[in-house]
Amino acid sequence: MKVAILTYHNSPNNAGAVLQAWALQRTLEKLGHEAVVIDYHRKRGDANKWWRFGSLSGIYYAMKRFPLEMLRQSRCNAFRRRYLNLTPEEYGDRVQYRDADAFITGSDQVFNPVHNEMNSDFLLDFVPSGKRRVSYGASFGTKDFNAEYSVMLKTCLPEFDALSVREESGVATIKNIAGIDSLLVLDPTLLLDADEYRPLMAGGRSASPPNEPYVFMYIIGNHPDARLIALEKAREIGAKRIVVMTNGRAEWHLPQLGTLRRIHVYSPSDFLAHIASAAYVVTNSFHGTAFSIVFNRPFVSLRNGTAGDNRMATLLNAKEGGTLDAMREKSISFLKKALS
Repeated sequence: MKVAILTYHNSPNNAGAVLQAWALQRTLEKLGHEAVVIDYHRKRGDANKWWRFGSLSGIYYAMKRFPLEMLRQSRCNAFRRRYLNLTPEEYGDRVQYRDADAFITGSDQVFNPVHNEMNSDFLLDFVPSGKRRVSYGASFGTKDFNAEYSVMLKTCLPEFDALSVREESGVATIKNIAGIDSLLVLDPTLLLDADEYRPLMAGGRSASPPNEPYVFMYIIGNHPDARLIALEKAREIGAKRIVVMTNGRAEWHLPQLGTLRRIHVYSPSDFLAHIASAAYVVTNSFHGTAFSIVFNRPFVSLRNGTAGDNRMATLLNAKEGGTLDAMREKSISFLKKALS
């Protein structure tokens, strides 16, 4: 069966978003399907936002960071072209791709009205009648919807042949809004083992991990406690180096001091390699947490105080409760049944 995936594969400079798309593609191929990723570019969501700061310091930051951000985006784009089976055509306002037997939306926050920009494409309303519609590991990332989006969900969700989400609150949201049952599954990055990711580290890297023990710090946005926690963990394990990767302006708050080593330009290959070799990981990222688990690295997962913490809590509860293997089997079984 030919299966088309619609997700946030094009999120600028977001290694986790690219890797979850590849992981779902790879899992579908292992199940015997032909998988393609619809090359859809959201109007705002796939545009760089790191430079939009209305202050003199923001202007200075943008000028300083511009060459590095462009190079980082170039590395991410090269990874996409090499490893994702992208559709021949790119799509902008509306998805017009129809050449598949089944369509999957997800994983990532494809049901989040802010991220999907109230675009019903991510609810697969463009799929022709008679072709299967599936959500895999879709995430809302919020519990607050306006009336318009609630109506959109109530209209589109009943048209799905199979629904699954990646956080417990998502199951409740679908039930409350549409009166439909959905299944809690793992993010696709957790359906594969570490050895399946190692070939992705081979090329396209900007920096090699240190040969000595180091703490890897991967932060989305700006977390006020991350740097202090990383320094504390480095002292605990005797690491003399902290390798820092961040998205956006968070780097502005992390000066290069002694043990800190910032990597400004990186690809998904760099992201994987630095987690795989780390002595310890400090992160507030869902996929930073997920890959720490995949590579069996000790880690601390920092909460952000947002609705997005629920997907992190769901994952950590499964790990601590020893149910990850069972959830992996359930998740793959869901995909098999949804596409049969």
